[in-house]
Amino acid sequence: MSAKVKNGEQIINPPSWYYSYTLTTKPQSNDKGDWYSWDIKRGDVVSANQYEEGKRFHNAVKKGSVEVNYEQANESSGKDKPDTDNPF
Repeated sequence: MSAKVKNGEQIINPPSWYYSYTLTTKPQSNDKGDWYSWDIKRGDVVSANQYEEGKRFHNAVKKGSVEVNYEQANESSGKDKPDTDNPF
């Protein structure tokens, strides 16, 4: 979802955290079956604080200083182990 934004005299392609996004699902089907796919719509430009937070998070991920705690994620979702039925 690229976008062009005027920044002074320059036209730039802003980073993904420049906008908010609405994520929903939509039904799909073909002769092999039915499923749901993502429907992603770009929203408004985020506030300056949200932009800075997104930039900090991006930089932390890029440096490798963000780790996923899978045990905590499973506890909060009510799962004891990863879902092996889900191919994704």
